[in-house]
Amino acid sequence: MYLLDTDSPENSKWDRTLTDFLNGGDVHYRLCQEVVLGIGGVTILRHLGYEDVTVFHINEGHASLDSL
Repeated sequence: MYLLDTDSPENSKWDRTLTDFLNGGDVHYRLCQEVVLGIGGVTILRHLGYEDVTVFHINEGHASLDSL
């Protein structure tokens, strides 16, 4: 399991809060969390060497936001 954390000094103050609460906030906040999970998830897999993964489990739509 890998945990994605946006609380990093290079992120804006608001972006750093995106991983404070699971499924929290308004529609915009939730969409931003889905972007972090989808794009961030695929990006971390690529950096870990999983270049040929072509099938992704999509739960509630959040993982459909990817960088393929």
